[in-house]
Amino acid sequence: MSDAAWTPHLKSDDLFDVATYPTITFHADGLVFNGAKVIGATGTITMKGGHQSRRLSGARLSV
Repeated sequence: MSDAAWTPHLKSDDLFDVATYPTITFHADGLVFNGAKVIGATGTITMKGGHQSRRLSGARLSV
């Protein structure tokens, strides 16, 4: 499916409901290291009015 087709579906009330909840935030409260390299962040994600603790990881993290 192309980006043009996915975008309206992702924004719909079936998924992210951006009309009601236009923002998603992540507040980091710690970093995860492998030696001196940052490999993740821990914190709280707020989405659709709810809050959950999460660990995010990825190859393109920078501090």
